[in-house]
Amino acid sequence: MKIPVPPGDPVNERTAWIDGSFVYSVMEAWVATMRSFENGTLREGSQKRYPPLNNPHIPLNNPPPPQIHRLMNPDRLFRKMHEKHPTWTDEELFQAARRWLIATLQKIIFYDFLPALINEQVKPYTKYMPHVPPGISHAFAAAAFRFPHSIVPPAMILRKNVNACEFRDEVGGFPALRLCQNWWNAQDIVQEYTVDEIILGMASQVSEADDIVVVEDLRDYIFGPMHFTRLDVVASSIMRGRDNGLPSYNMLRKTYNLPEKTWSTINPRLYATNKT
Repeated sequence: MKIPVPPGDPVNERTAWIDGSFVYSVMEAWVATMRSFENGTLREGSQKRYPPLNNPHIPLNNPPPPQIHRLMNPDRLFRKMHEKHPTWTDEELFQAARRWLIATLQKIIFYDFLPALINEQVKPYTKYMPHVPPGISHAFAAAAFRFPHSIVPPAMILRKNVNACEFRDEVGGFPALRLCQNWWNAQDIVQEYTVDEIILGMASQVSEADDIVVVEDLRDYIFGPMHFTRLDVVASSIMRGRDNGLPSYNMLRKTYNLPEKTWSTINPRLYATNKT
């Protein structure tokens, strides 16, 4: 007798929740190595206000992503909690600041970024619904989640940490930090410049348009020489969809009760050009 085997389901190394697991990890043992166990704070390495070591799964492949960990700044929240509640234990301070950070992260992602992205206000949260599966779908992880590739700029400007909107006009010999030249050297960039300059530059820079164009830094040079080869992020995304057994675009639209699309509606200009 053959026993039916359900379709394979790749393991998500982070949780499906917006819970700051990219800051705190999903393993209590790892969280314990990050903590100082003094007033709820985290341990610091040789570079102040940074952890003593980095988990290899933390995205260090280009300069901006690690700065999000710094921007969340858990220790600042710990200090505020300690000032407000001086009698709290280390555990109480740590967990309260952790909840504060997670709530801030959820607010930014769900009520600031998402409405700007979809041009529609998100309904206020009402209650937890246990019957709704919280996991990330294959269609999202292997396809929809890849849309930000089109909004990635080819370079990053650095803004000086002064009381004026001044930008560095020379970054490694260029007016901006080119992405294709800075794969895997995020820590070097932080040490040479500052986290403040990186964050201010990111906040002052306009992203690329959400369209069908992806910059050559991602099409021809992604991950650089340390990855032993150069990849095309668009081709990799297509192959990832095939590896995960995703349905076709129109089949997925039917699943969400959306009308089917044709090339004439997806890209009218290209369709008209090819037709002639």
